[in-house]
Amino acid sequence: LAPLDLTPFLQQQDADPVRWEILPNPHFTAAFSGNSLQLSPIDPDWTGTASLSVVVTEISANAKADTASLSLQVLQAYLPPLFSDIPDQHILPGQAFTSFSLGDFEDNYTGDCLTFSAKPLPVAQTPPAAPGWTQPAVLPNTMSIAAIANLTPYFTFGSPGDQMAVFIAGQLRGLGTLQLADGKPFFFFQVYHTAQTADMHIRLYSSQLGQVLTAPVTFPFSANDVLGSPNAPISIDFSPLGVSLDPLSGQVDLSLRDSSWTGALQLEFAATDCNFPATFTDTELAAFCIGPDADQDGICDLLDPAPADPCIPNRINGRCDFDGDGLFADADPDDNNPCLPGVEASVISLQQPSCRDAADGSMAIALLTPLCSGGRFDVSLVDQAGNTIPVAANALLPDTLSVAALDTGRYQLRIQLTQPGSCLYSPGCFPLLIDSFAILRSADTTPPGI
Repeated sequence: LAPLDLTPFLQQQDADPVRWEILPNPHFTAAFSGNSLQLSPIDPDWTGTASLSVVVTEISANAKADTASLSLQVLQAYLPPLFSDIPDQHILPGQAFTSFSLGDFEDNYTGDCLTFSAKPLPVAQTPPAAPGWTQPAVLPNTMSIAAIANLTPYFTFGSPGDQMAVFIAGQLRGLGTLQLADGKPFFFFQVYHTAQTADMHIRLYSSQLGQVLTAPVTFPFSANDVLGSPNAPISIDFSPLGVSLDPLSGQVDLSLRDSSWTGALQLEFAATDCNFPATFTDTELAAFCIGPDADQDGICDLLDPAPADPCIPNRINGRCDFDGDGLFADADPDDNNPCLPGVEASVISLQQPSCRDAADGSMAIALLTPLCSGGRFDVSLVDQAGNTIPVAANALLPDTLSVAALDTGRYQLRIQLTQPGSCLYSPGCFPLLIDSFAILRSADTTPPGI
């Protein structure tokens, strides 16, 4: 158990020192360090509820004391939540993000009360100079705004230097700086305009991000009206991406609030146990991006450290061919070797020569190119004397090839690429030589008799 500081529970009218103790009980031993209580279970397998009597005694002549009850509940141990990888999503303009459930990526938890949450992790840019907004001129028609600035419902802006501005027909008509009410940041300011009604475009300068954000929806200006109040400010979401999360089921739905937006938003998802939220929790990051993907590696250019190289940062994808063999890394068993996958050869039947020097042996050879197609090859056997025996010319694999008129001996298989197919291979991969591919022995094993 973590140490428990009893100082907040001690009430004294004087500064006399005190002594703490726990009355004997069957479940816990106690040790004090000043006002800090350290409890240790007597039986580490015990579960249940225990009520302990805590005694504090004044170290003085009258030794005044008081007793309070401390209740502890020990639950049967269970496994904490643990996320697997949540895949990033990248879409092109005009497409839609795919909804998903966080529960599909968490299957370790064995408790009975799990909640899900999310928060955006805005990426700070090199802070430019503040936009230089200044208080606009006072005009005949006014309206007051009290607002909280959010990025999705799960992140609130509140850094010193933040500003909120209202534009009407491209003209700055209102400017608010950050204020605090009960420790909560909000903006409260006046908007001025020549007409009594208009559409307001609200922008936010975030000093934390070094960016000017524009709310994806407009708000109506109405003379002498109010939009929110200091006690109940409205919430303005500056995120172009709408994020909806069911805390119980973990269902996540994403929608575009600004159809013209291209960009990226990173979200941190959390799975948290209700009983022990500080210790039984796990988080996982996922990025959601809309925009071009020049190298087609599944990572949009805004998040890709090498937008023109499909092998950076992730080589295992359907556009990376690191070894240049024509086979993408998500299918290539070894994307570091341009000769793999190569040609696989096996003897499927073998007819031994009837006797030495009879040259009436034969074999059938199965040849295939796993994961590759369209390639053509010259195939031959080389005997122990170095003689070449053609098997097939310009053969399209996979195929089964036969060769006859073979004598006894050890044979090497030689394969030469004549025309690459879907796999390009490297020039150094061929000719492919398989030593001791087949050994033919005389079938005449009966000795002469007299």
